[in-house]
Amino acid sequence: MRLINNLVKSQGLLKKSINYNFVKFYSDEAVIDKILPQLKSDLKTSMKARDKFRSGVIRGILSDINYAEMASAPGTKFLKDSELAPLLFKAIERRKDSIEQYKAGNRSDLVEVEETEIQVIQTYLPQPLSEEEILTEIKKVGEELGLKSVKDMGKLMANLKLDATRAPKAAIAKVAKNYLQSL
Repeated sequence: MRLINNLVKSQGLLKKSINYNFVKFYSDEAVIDKILPQLKSDLKTSMKARDKFRSGVIRGILSDINYAEMASAPGTKFLKDSELAPLLFKAIERRKDSIEQYKAGNRSDLVEVEETEIQVIQTYLPQPLSEEEILTEIKKVGEELGLKSVKDMGKLMANLKLDATRAPKAAIAKVAKNYLQSL
């Protein structure tokens, strides 16, 4: 732009510099949902409040997100809630495993720390579906498709449209397997 302005000025065509506005009429970025902006804003507020515990947990979550982005295909960004929720569920599962190990080692102080970390992470997830709610959805899809055995698990999971932010896939698969075994 500077080159164009200098060229126009040197030719004496215009006395004022020209401002060229190039408008981008499309966007190649994914739609950003609520979790990632909330994490970033909460990190700022916890840092301002000097809440080292909360900011440490949030930094860990953001680090997990960045690591998952680097481990996936180049240029992939996890911006949608449905992509971020499995990462948060994994973080919760890691902490639950740590709690079991700490209980086995009689470390109640570390158990409390891990439990409060789980509470912080759960604030970024919507209210999870109960097993009964998952089961009702599975029954509805199972009746529509006419499923008869565990061999139909692939059909069931492919046609089951549950919000990934409200139920981890492992919980859905467990309930689905139990349902199909009871048929």
